[in-house]
This record gives sequence, C-alpha cells and structure tokens, in this order.
Amino acid sequence: NAQQACEHELEKGTIIELSVTQQNEGVCIKVKDNGCGMDENTQAHLFKPFFTTHKTTHSLGIGMTVVNFILQDHGGKIEVSSTLGTGTTICCWLPVKVQESVINLL
Repeated sequence: NAQQACEHELEKGTIIELSVTQQNEGVCIKVKDNGCGMDENTQAHLFKPFFTTHKTTHSLGIGMTVVNFILQDHGGKIEVSSTLGTGTTICCWLPVKVQESVINLL
C-alpha cells in the first residue's frame, strides 16, 4: 500500500520507512511513506472489505482488512496517521507475551 501511495508522486521521490520499536507491553511495526496520504473519508473506510481507492482491477480492497483481522486475533491493533498530500504512517501494534518460568528448588 505504501508503494502504491507513492506511485503518482514521482517529483518528490518515494520514501518508505520501516521500523520496529518496543512500546509499553508490545511492539509497533511501523510503515511510513511520503505518498499521497488519505482524507478522513478514506481513513474511515480503510478496514472495510473490498474498499479500494484504485480505479484499476489490480486491487481487491482486502489487504488492510486481512491485516486488521490478523492483528485483532493476536490482541493487537492498527494505528493510522495520515495527512492528505503528505503521507501516511501505520503502526501495527502487537502485544508481547511474557512467559514466566518457575524454578522449583527442592
């Protein structure tokens, strides 16, 4: 999605940043681009199945829906920050499961 958002912004070049950071009791897998960004209406429909802004048939509009379902199934969530004409940052947040080990010294 980040690459597609940058396709029509050839004059300013394509920048896509990926990072993984620890946040509280989880990790954020962040994708940031300098593409076209999204207006409020697009953001409101972003996770609806078969929603797409592409005018061609190469997009089914299910990618973000699937990602959202996967994250929810693992106790995570998606945080979206986007400015039209500037770009988008998406954080896929997943909780870290801490396993406690018990040592029995007898």
